[in-house]
Amino acid sequence: MTHSDQDSQLKAAQDAAWNGRHADAITLCNTALANQELALSARLNFLEVRSDSQTALGQLADGVKDAFTMQALADNDPDSLPAHRAIAYRCLSLVQMRIGQIDSAFENATTAAAAAAESQDPAIIAACTLCMARAHKVKNANKLAQQTAQKAAEQFAAIGDRSGEGRAHWITAFSTVELGDPTLFQQSLDRALSIFEQEGDQLGIGNVMNTRALVEQDLAKQLEILKQAIKAFGQAGYLDRKAIPQGNMAWCYQRLGLHHQAYRLLKEVSDFAKNIGARQIMVNCILGLATIKFFMKEFDSVRDILDQLKEIIPVEELVPTSKIDYLAIEGSLFLDRGDKEGSLARYQGAYDLAENIPTKRIPALVRLGAAFLELGDAPAALEHTGRAVDQYKTYNLSTSNNLYPYEVWWGHYQALRANRQDDEADNALIKSYDYLLEAIETVRDSGLRRSFLNKFDKRRDLLEAWNAFGKTEKLPPERRLAHLLVETDQREPFQRLSDTGLRLNALRSAPDLHTFLVEEATELSGGERVVFVSQAGDKREGVKALLPHGESAEALVAANAQLFDEVEKSGTVLLETPAEGIQEPDSYLSGFNRIIAPLVAQNHLLGFLYVDMSPIYGRFDTVDRDMMVMLANQAAVALDNINWAQGLELKVEERTAELQAAKQLAEEANLAKSAFLATMSHELRTPLNAIIGFTRIVRRKGKTVLPEKQTDNLTKVLTSADHLLGLINTVLDIAKIEAGRTEITLSTFDPHKLIEMCVHTTQPLIRPDVEMLTNANFTLPSIHSDSEKIKQIILNLLSNAAKFTHEGSITINTFGNESRIAVAVTDTGIGIPEEKLGAIFEEFKQADSSTTREYGGTGLGLSISRHLARLLGGDLTVTSEVEKGSTFTLTIPIEHGSAAQTNLNNEA
Repeated sequence: MTHSDQDSQLKAAQDAAWNGRHADAITLCNTALANQELALSARLNFLEVRSDSQTALGQLADGVKDAFTMQALADNDPDSLPAHRAIAYRCLSLVQMRIGQIDSAFENATTAAAAAAESQDPAIIAACTLCMARAHKVKNANKLAQQTAQKAAEQFAAIGDRSGEGRAHWITAFSTVELGDPTLFQQSLDRALSIFEQEGDQLGIGNVMNTRALVEQDLAKQLEILKQAIKAFGQAGYLDRKAIPQGNMAWCYQRLGLHHQAYRLLKEVSDFAKNIGARQIMVNCILGLATIKFFMKEFDSVRDILDQLKEIIPVEELVPTSKIDYLAIEGSLFLDRGDKEGSLARYQGAYDLAENIPTKRIPALVRLGAAFLELGDAPAALEHTGRAVDQYKTYNLSTSNNLYPYEVWWGHYQALRANRQDDEADNALIKSYDYLLEAIETVRDSGLRRSFLNKFDKRRDLLEAWNAFGKTEKLPPERRLAHLLVETDQREPFQRLSDTGLRLNALRSAPDLHTFLVEEATELSGGERVVFVSQAGDKREGVKALLPHGESAEALVAANAQLFDEVEKSGTVLLETPAEGIQEPDSYLSGFNRIIAPLVAQNHLLGFLYVDMSPIYGRFDTVDRDMMVMLANQAAVALDNINWAQGLELKVEERTAELQAAKQLAEEANLAKSAFLATMSHELRTPLNAIIGFTRIVRRKGKTVLPEKQTDNLTKVLTSADHLLGLINTVLDIAKIEAGRTEITLSTFDPHKLIEMCVHTTQPLIRPDVEMLTNANFTLPSIHSDSEKIKQIILNLLSNAAKFTHEGSITINTFGNESRIAVAVTDTGIGIPEEKLGAIFEEFKQADSSTTREYGGTGLGLSISRHLARLLGGDLTVTSEVEKGSTFTLTIPIEHGSAAQTNLNNEA
């Protein structure tokens, strides 16, 4: 392969990766890396592309393996230069960041930067500077990360690398989140997004949108931005990156109080991270799952989840931010079970680790204040909450949605009240309430806003305290209940409800539907209590519920029996709201606020959807009523379908035994058929061989006696008989395979000689305008397998290539490793349509009936070849493009019977 060919192939691999076709990029790199004569620079470049694409597809172990291979080449190859070391160590650092090996990643980023400086190559220097910025970021050295990223942006701009410049601006913005500089954050993020959109850089767009979501105050909009990030990462083909905004979506649901939805989504991300070996993502998810379970007050589950974390990584090896979260969760557990000293010790440990992370340090101070209050040390509590307030003011962290300022002032209010500083406490309460208003003022979806207000104890306690303060101070109703006057956009919940029917109909069990119904009703309405009540005859049961801690569905159903009776009798939805508006706050807050919607299918009552909420969190209206009716109607149809399907299952079970018996009879008949074909094929061959033999004798002996026409006729008889014998042999082969009577004869042989023999045998079939080429890897070892069957496969592939190739070339490529080899036959023939590729290995099938008529054949050759390949522990695969040609690849273990994989994609 010439340098020009290498450059062209590298460009093709890079373009495939850029456009999200990472599997294609890996294949192109595999082909290039199979060339043992590849120069060091080219080999490193192909390994780097392959490592990144493997990582993108979640094949982290393979990506890490390639990165370490690059490091070994750069360190040990006699031709290695500083530029090679920079490229190799940068790649290794980046992939280690992805798997959570933070210290090693930082060390290797430092090595890469030093080697880059020595290389004096501006492009390599810029890339390694950016890598160093990312390493600072994952180490939480945010100021250094910001400064280094800005330096990288200048370096990329100087060489005209727009995407590199965009990534540097993104890292600048990402680092600034923790530093509290909203102007620099927004400027850097906007600059990065502009570049990425101009360049069509979907990976960059995904990174920007994910970072933007972190600071979006409107949680409904935050969810939409995260969906955009997921879409962009999907278009870029980065499956591992998609997991990050998916996890952030879970956190968004958690902040809204939708704990069950958050837990389920985060569990999916955690399982994905575990499967691909992304340890840091997995650690973050596990800590998130523990936090969610804590807010759900399932404390035993929290301890179990933390124990799972210890099995993955020792606590002392956690990165600082993760260790802070771990200690905070443990401290909360200790506080809940009454171990105040143990709680204080863990909160203090979290604070000590958070010295340089304001968004972690300020909550740590608030927690310490709460712990000191529990210990009865009010002055110490006030000292810590006061410091939290002062530091919040100092760092101006309004850009970060990871920290709610109302929590800071609420903790300070409690400490001031405990120290009997009532005036200052009132001021802190006012501040806390105003910050709560700020947190919800852009949340236009009323259901999400209500959930935000009523699903956390702190927010509930804050609203109760504020209402009492407003009543005592005789505040105007508009001030006392300002959180109920936030502008609402009624379109948003209806947009979310639009696809609910499809999702309901996709459910296959009643328990799954019950769960979905209750969670969906909670998200849409923001209800404080949501219950699905089933009805079977006169029996009602709360089968699924989301309720405040300590309440039961049974008690709720019993307490509202009369209302359920009324709804059953009328068949219509019940909407009950406070009679007075907020101009009479005391009357308004003491009123009832509930919806009961019946689930009716085919005039049959299946149950009820019950939703209620204290008026202090909002007031249900006709829009909420209509949404619950729509949801109940959709659920009733879906539940009726499930019940009907479950009835069918009984009939299915009755038929299963009969079908199993019929299946066994069919299998026995199929084996008998195969045995019959094998026997008949053998019996047919015996007289046919005799006919062929005697005909040849007659033709030879009668050459000087018989007229020329009779000799030609004998030749035609021989040709037809040989063709018939070939067909019988083919049928015999497939019959033996189906009957399980194919025998393997093992021997050790040289694959090169076998391939040369096949090429020589096939040469007469090649058309004049077709060139036969071989590109063999002559370091292949001897093979211990069935040489005759491998020869049969290769001859069939070459014969097919000769048959379908009118001009151009037929090329045989061979490559392998210590456990297996591959033989690829590539032609420039007619090719196979993509929709036909799945059928060509089926018996009696060709790509097209027109192909059969034009070129002939039984359609058994490829089926037999694949059967034989798999019998030998290998496989036969194909790639093709119409009018451009096809490549059939035979992969065989070097040692028959070994456990070697047959896929060479990641090892060539």
